[in-house]
Amino acid sequence: MGFWTILIFISLASAVKKECPGGNVTCRDSATCCPLTDKSYGCCPMENAVCCDDRIHCCPENTHCAIDMCIQSNNRSVEIHLLRNKDVICDDQSVCSDGNTCCKNPHTQKIGCCPEKSAVCCDDGLHCCPEGTTCNLDERTCDGDGYVTHIYDSHKKSFDTIISNITLAPLRSDKESSVICPGGQYQCPDGNTCCNLPNQRYSCCPLSVRAVCCMGGLQCCPEGNTCCKLPNQGYSCCPLSVTAVCCTDGLYCCPEHTHCDSSTHTCYQGARNVTSPLRRIPATPTVANAKESFF
Repeated sequence: MGFWTILIFISLASAVKKECPGGNVTCRDSATCCPLTDKSYGCCPMENAVCCDDRIHCCPENTHCAIDMCIQSNNRSVEIHLLRNKDVICDDQSVCSDGNTCCKNPHTQKIGCCPEKSAVCCDDGLHCCPEGTTCNLDERTCDGDGYVTHIYDSHKKSFDTIISNITLAPLRSDKESSVICPGGQYQCPDGNTCCNLPNQRYSCCPLSVRAVCCMGGLQCCPEGNTCCKLPNQGYSCCPLSVTAVCCTDGLYCCPEHTHCDSSTHTCYQGARNVTSPLRRIPATPTVANAKESFF
């Protein structure tokens, strides 16, 4: 099964550096030097960050470290970050964070940083895609293994400042909270539901925190609905309990413990006419892969 991904904006590489105590490690000027478990220093990709006591993670300013997350004063969670102990040096000696890919803009010759390791740099010099996918600039998607998803609107997501900001990962604002998916490795925007994908990743259902994820994790239904498989592919949503009966016509559903009569559009229990079936509604596509909690 493939994965969904978004076409990612490339941020500008930074040539500004700071030296950590001891002089053996250099971080970008917008990062924070944090001590590591081996008594050396690593780079937290945020300015004025909080270095966690485990010497492995760091959190945004004005938060405190917890297990696998950062907690704000209002007790909402935000991303926790792994400390990096090295940077990627690009051809022009500018710097990208560890795990990034240097991408040159063919028009300006400037180097940008793609927040994916071994990424594919798109021809426009402004976007990139994960390894193993292909840039589709006409549709603004990354195409791979049969699945695509549209790019986020850069004016509505955290990518809107990425071109001029030398924080090199498309990080969520520290004022935004998120839903931590099971296992703690992935997260979705606040108010979403994490839906399990076959590749051990998660997608995000934008309906509510208690939405129903349909099989495969690519579609979801509102809370309290039943996912009903369509005859061809995909799912529709039955506005009954999660144990409703899905009629084979692909259009209707009946309450639990009844059966459908599509010829008369009736729900039966034994020989008794119980009720008219309810018309199903289209399922909602889940949104891309959930973001990794660690970088």
